[in-house]
Amino acid sequence: MEDRVEEAVARWHRAGLIDERTVAAIHQFEGERAPADAAAAGRADGAGGRGGLVAEGLAYLGAALAFGAGFALFSELWFELGGIARTLTAAGGTLAVGGGAAALARSESPPVARLRSLLAALAVVGVALTVGVGLTELTSIGQESTTMLAGAAALVVVVPIHLGRPSWPTALAAVAALVTTVLAAEAAAGWADDEVTAGWTLAGIGLVWTVLGWAGVARPRAAFEIPGLLILGAGIQTLAFAALPVAAPLVGLGIAGMVLAVGIVQGRTSPAVLGGIGIAVFAPQLVLELFGDTVGGPLALFVGSLALVVAAVVVLRQRSAR
Repeated sequence: MEDRVEEAVARWHRAGLIDERTVAAIHQFEGERAPADAAAAGRADGAGGRGGLVAEGLAYLGAALAFGAGFALFSELWFELGGIARTLTAAGGTLAVGGGAAALARSESPPVARLRSLLAALAVVGVALTVGVGLTELTSIGQESTTMLAGAAALVVVVPIHLGRPSWPTALAAVAALVTTVLAAEAAAGWADDEVTAGWTLAGIGLVWTVLGWAGVARPRAAFEIPGLLILGAGIQTLAFAALPVAAPLVGLGIAGMVLAVGIVQGRTSPAVLGGIGIAVFAPQLVLELFGDTVGGPLALFVGSLALVVAAVVVLRQRSAR
């Protein structure tokens, strides 16, 4: 970096853009800044470099082992515990995980941030589990209402956490809590067997989640776009099987084509891949519905697969050109 600065200053001086006084001022500034930058880089390497990655890996390994041991232990004792003991056990585990996330709140190194976001998402799951166990063991509320209240509790907890520190794990926890809450509410209202309502619900949630990511309102962008498109696709498929065998795949094909075009134009991998997958899924389904079991089905699948390949090639070429 210092060599590049020296070359740039010399080039600017030769071109007459800066005078001798400016050259001396730049050299003085860079000379005073270099030691501070070196010290900051050393601290960053110590906090987020190889040592941080090793610590992160050890933390994940320890958490996995602890979870396995805890699951094996409590699976033996769970049915022997009373309702209050089960609820307190779930609450204790949630507080332990949430406390671990809170203890890492001040560090901004990437490994610690990833671990903190994962612990925060697990704490949200613990909240839902605690509420669900408590309502099941200590009340006579039905299963659908219990699931709805547990999902709502998780949603109330995860939204401020994600707004404060956006991350993939908390975004996934949020959309899972939202879907669980809404579908459970529909089941509690007696709509459990209404696949059309469930399909519209999933499509609506997926569309809103995708738009939040595309509009830049929610971060990380991909953490909203990818789950949103997948949920939207699941909703369209549900509608196709339930009541709209032609219209739903047609709309899905149009959305997939638009997403593919956006991915290609913007040179972004995830929209291009998901758009190509959508075409590969909805095109054969639509052709089979319109023309029956003919050569059109395999032909549509072939065209959709080619669209996926073309999208990948275009995105890779655009990325390499950058």
